[in-house]
Amino acid sequence: MKAYHNEILENSLAYICEEYFFKKHEYIPQLIMFKILALFDFQMVRETGVPTTELRYYAYDNGPVPKELYDNWEDKEKVVRFDDVTQKTCFKSIKPADTDYLSEDELNCLNTIIDRAVVENWDKKKASEISHKEIRAWAIARSRGLESEILFKDEFENFDSKSESEMTLPEKHLLHYNYLESMNA
Repeated sequence: MKAYHNEILENSLAYICEEYFFKKHEYIPQLIMFKILALFDFQMVRETGVPTTELRYYAYDNGPVPKELYDNWEDKEKVVRFDDVTQKTCFKSIKPADTDYLSEDELNCLNTIIDRAVVENWDKKKASEISHKEIRAWAIARSRGLESEILFKDEFENFDSKSESEMTLPEKHLLHYNYLESMNA
C-alpha cells in the first residue's frame, strides 16, 4: 500500500465530486462514483500496472463495487455521503481536492472518464453496462460467483502463465505490486 493511500483516495473522491458537480450541476450518485473509480483504477492498472486508489473491488450484478466504501463508509474530511431528496445515495465534496496527490496521467484519466459520464449522461444501467464491457476482470470474477473479489491481474490475458520476461511493463509492475501487497497482508 502506498504511503499516502488515504490522502490519494480522499483526494480522488473529492476531485471526482468536484468535477462531476461542475460539469453536471448535481451531486454524483453512489453507483456512478463507484463505476468511475473502478474504470479509473482498472485503466491505470492496464497502463501502469498499479491501481491508484488501491481499493479492492467485488463483482456485483451492477458491476465492480469497492466494498470498503460501500459497506464501511465514514465521512471524510473532504467528502461526505448523503441521501438526496429522492433518497438516492450521493457524494459531495466539502473541501477542495489537493491534486498534488495525483499525477498528470491520473488526472487526465479521471477527466476522460468523468467527461464520458457527463456527456453520455450515465444512469445506473448505462454505467453498469460500460463497466461490464470495459473491465475484463469483472466478468472473470463474476464467473467465480456473486461478490467475488475482482483481481487486477485478470485485466491481462494469461497473466499467470507468463514468465516475467514475457510480461509487458505494466504486467511486471502489477506482479511486483501484488508481491508487496501479499507481504503487507
